[in-house]
Amino acid sequence: IIGALVSVSANMQTIIDHYNDRPEIRINFKSHITEETCLAVKEKLSADPRVDEVTYISAEENVQGILNTFEDEGKGELFAGYSENESLRYVSLDVDLDSSVPGKDCETFIYNEIEGVDNIRNIAGIVNKLETVKVVVRTCSVIAIIVFGCLSVLLVFNTVKLTVFARRREIEIMKYIGATDVFIVGPFIIEGFFVGLVGSVISYGVLKGVYSLVYEYFMKNTLFGDS
Repeated sequence: IIGALVSVSANMQTIIDHYNDRPEIRINFKSHITEETCLAVKEKLSADPRVDEVTYISAEENVQGILNTFEDEGKGELFAGYSENESLRYVSLDVDLDSSVPGKDCETFIYNEIEGVDNIRNIAGIVNKLETVKVVVRTCSVIAIIVFGCLSVLLVFNTVKLTVFARRREIEIMKYIGATDVFIVGPFIIEGFFVGLVGSVISYGVLKGVYSLVYEYFMKNTLFGDS
């Protein structure tokens, strides 16, 4: 159970960090917008106090990104001839906002003040929500691990007591014939070692198998596969 909690927590935080590292706003311009015009817009946005950083994406980079996506899906050959298609050759800007700036306000400003914008991908709101989710997930995971860790210690302690109680007659006989404490405790330690080893191997195999199935499903059927 603790291993499953750690796996879920680690993967959720990795996914959240992955999306947090993406640019909060991607501005895609229409195909007739030139590089010079786009760079002028970049300078304008860079001077805006609400903006932390602006990155220019050339038409070649956008085309290559599209082709790489299709190659990852095994369809690269079908779209190889479209690299010179004018509708795919557009320039873009990646915009990272100040953490206190609402992404919707910036998106409205871009549409109203900048000409030639084709579409905007705005994940600023999602990024802010993911930061909250990240803190909640991390806190809940730490609490759950501490609770289950304490329960595990109590379970082991009670199991040892029950085992000793169930074999009290044998222990008494061994003491009567002069057996030392080490000789009496030794079988319990060996038994506990092998039981723990078998339990660990079984739990590791189950966790690894379930994790692989869930991972494969998410990579094929959800947006998490878009890394």
